Amino acid sequence: MDAADIMYNMAEAYANCTSYQDRGIVRHFEQANPSAAAASPEASEMLESHRHRVAFKTYVSRPEKYYFEWVEPPVGDPETAVHRVNAFWTDGGKVMRLFHSQAGAEVCPSLDYVVAASAGISKGASVTIASYLLPTLKQKMRTLFRLREVVLLEECELDGYQCYLLKGQTWSGSEELLWVDRENYLLRRTRVAFVIKPGVDEAQLEAIKRIDPKQAEEYRKFRMAQTEERRFWNQLDYHHAEINRAIDADVFRFDPQTASDLIPSFSVL
Repeated sequence: MDAADIMYNMAEAYANCTSYQDRGIVRHFEQANPSAAAASPEASEMLESHRHRVAFKTYVSRPEKYYFEWVEPPVGDPETAVHRVNAFWTDGGKVMRLFHSQAGAEVCPSLDYVVAASAGISKGASVTIASYLLPTLKQKMRTLFRLREVVLLEECELDGYQCYLLKGQTWSGSEELLWVDRENYLLRRTRVAFVIKPGVDEAQLEAIKRIDPKQAEEYRKFRMAQTEERRFWNQLDYHHAEINRAIDADVFRFDPQTASDLIPSFSVL
């Protein structure tokens, strides 16, 4: 079994499933010791400095039912601030979306549209698995299928699951690690690196200037003060993921009046 076989089996598992469901959390953090991370991805976890977290869950029942919900931590006064709950879902022939800041749900142009539009705010959680489940989306976005130079590093255990650990490069040259379940070939974890080099990115500076000159000056000062390369990771952990099991119809309905069952996920970190 090599990396190509594993990627093929993973693609087959997602493409041919009748249903899919997951639950997990995203951690976006800076790596305190990049050299240690390069030497041992597993050992480096003790050095993580957490910066942002998102809890999420997905329910898919082919051919037309889709539900995705994600929760962000509170911002502001800890006594009054609440978790920010967001979701999108299919409702008959319509695709609906409701952000925590909206008064009511809105109709979106398509499922592909809302998955892609939610990718940034959900820290990649909306699109990572969707790119396997939705063939039309795969053609439009960067997906794991487009990884280059994928190699099998080792076989390991993750949260009680026996996994293959793969390493590849994204289309932009960033390092990406995949933990793939050896039994069913579902993803148990992904981790992608973002490297910020010292100094000012002139193209980015000019783009910010066109929108907000004051913010551009703050950006310039911040980047000029950076003297060393910084590495960030975006890690998605799928604490629960399974295919081909019946899903209760009630989970495809979003009720903004009910507290999200994802909120307790933040207590584990």
